[in-house]
Amino acid sequence: MSGSSRRGRLPSHWPFSLGAYLAVNAVSDALVVVDGPDCVVLKGEAIHGNHDWRSTLLGTPLHPRLVCTGANAETVIFDRTDALLQLLAAAATRPDVGVVLVLGTPISQLTGVQYDLLTRRLAGTTNVPVAEIADPSLDLDWLDGYDEALRALVRAVVRPCAREPGTAAVVGPMVDRMEGDALGNVAEVRRLAEGATDLRVVATWPDGGGAADLARAAAADVVISLPYGRRAARDLATATGATLVEAPLPVGLGATRAFVGTLADALDTRPRADDFAARETDEAVRAVLPFGLRRFRDAFGAWLGDPLLAPGVTEWLADLGCRVDVVGATVRRVRHRVDAEPRGASAWAMRWAPDLDAFCDAVVDSRRHAARFFGVVPDAIDLPGRLAPAPAVLSELGFPSIDAHAVATRPYYGFRGLATLVERLGGLR
Repeated sequence: MSGSSRRGRLPSHWPFSLGAYLAVNAVSDALVVVDGPDCVVLKGEAIHGNHDWRSTLLGTPLHPRLVCTGANAETVIFDRTDALLQLLAAAATRPDVGVVLVLGTPISQLTGVQYDLLTRRLAGTTNVPVAEIADPSLDLDWLDGYDEALRALVRAVVRPCAREPGTAAVVGPMVDRMEGDALGNVAEVRRLAEGATDLRVVATWPDGGGAADLARAAAADVVISLPYGRRAARDLATATGATLVEAPLPVGLGATRAFVGTLADALDTRPRADDFAARETDEAVRAVLPFGLRRFRDAFGAWLGDPLLAPGVTEWLADLGCRVDVVGATVRRVRHRVDAEPRGASAWAMRWAPDLDAFCDAVVDSRRHAARFFGVVPDAIDLPGRLAPAPAVLSELGFPSIDAHAVATRPYYGFRGLATLVERLGGLR
């Protein structure tokens, strides 16, 4: 971040396509064909080599997993059906590709291209499935794009099969990169689900694996839904007949215990879940509390970023004595989205900033009452010059994280993630 004092509006949302790219990035052999101008590839650079240093999304010039048609205002007026079919079929023949997705853009959709018809024409003619990522509306944001890409994967890879009793699929963690924090979150969610129930998790959507790994979800007897894949989870459960359990995002102590309790109530494993939660809580809190209280007690904090992470993280910081009452988000319809989540409304009794100016002004006002300040703000947004005097710690969590990276396994979900939250947000590493 620079120290610019430039005033400007907070982006109301990261675009739909960026969320779709994050989902494709998290499936190792997925390829997306974007029907739009060359500049659509530039959005992939926000992920590849910036947010995610292990990304293969852009691959090499000969083997990218993000491909564009080059369509522009001059070419979209012509019938491009045959060219699109040839490009999709060629993508499906690559030996490193296990599933092909196609995504329209507003400029191409104005001409009425029916991508679902193209994918149906290709059905049975390619070695790998091809599916459309639907609804790239300008009214939707990156979180919608992520969920819709997961829905496309359900249509592409899930095939009817016998369900296996005692198994589960987890749909909808935010796997925004192939680094140790996001992959650690996947492992932690699986551990929580298996610790709280007698289920065995056979698939996580996504988990950094390939299309064949995702396909195992078809046999799951239970689908555990997390906020980033609500619609995809419903689609999967409808397609397979599995039991659907919608659980809160397990971030922070309160939300993690709520996740465990939700599974216990839905699957009738309350005694086991209570024992598991009690052991994990005692172990995690004893290890973290001395550091957390010393770092955050009587401090002030502000959050700018992913709204689905904010409630659990800010509640955990409040448990440690840090007051977080200024919040901004990189999506539209924030209250509609978050209040629909379990525990969402009560967790958001805080000051809401509709734009960047209001966010900065609220931080400056609130800082008059606190000697220390902790901010969770993406490096991609220029703020420090507005927040003088300098904050004690300015950190990143979730997407985008340009400066913060995870080489080792460092989950911030679940009980094991409590220490990571204290370390990263408190500047202890």
